[in-house]
Amino acid sequence: MHYRRVNPKKEVLLAVLRESWAWLQLDGRVDGVELPDWLRNASVTLQIGYDMPVPIVDLVVDDEGVSCTLSFRRTPFACRIPWKAIWAIADVEGRGALYPDDMPPDLPSVPAPPPPPRR
Repeated sequence: MHYRRVNPKKEVLLAVLRESWAWLQLDGRVDGVELPDWLRNASVTLQIGYDMPVPIVDLVVDDEGVSCTLSFRRTPFACRIPWKAIWAIADVEGRGALYPDDMPPDLPSVPAPPPPPRR
């Protein structure tokens, strides 16, 4: 019997892209990330999709990660994002997945929202 290893990030991203555009939250400092130098920080947000107003004609989601040409400050840049750099994936409504094990440890922490009022 042959078992196929499933990449949960890839599966989530492909599911999001079937329905909408996706927001990727990633660590731009991870080895293998190809982004403009000024984006080499712990929290980078990229928006990708198949049917965006400015088409991303070379968008590829494969077993290694995500690659595509994006525009930064009106300049095209060939991006490569390995899966290990992505720590959150969301759709345009904010639904998605968070991968705490891949979050940068030096990310500023955000306080939890207060609990709803009791009735």
